[in-house]
Amino acid sequence: MIIIFLILCNCLLPKDGFAICVSSCVLDIIYVQFAVQVTI
Repeated sequence: MIIIFLILCNCLLPKDGFAICVSSCVLDIIYVQFAVQVTI
């Protein structure tokens, strides 16, 4: 699960640092979930 998460977030080879990569990815996931809930 974590590996899939990293692949989806392109965190296997982060350019800006692992922490920044993960945090930005988490924000993207939260935004997508919010958008889906609003759409439904």
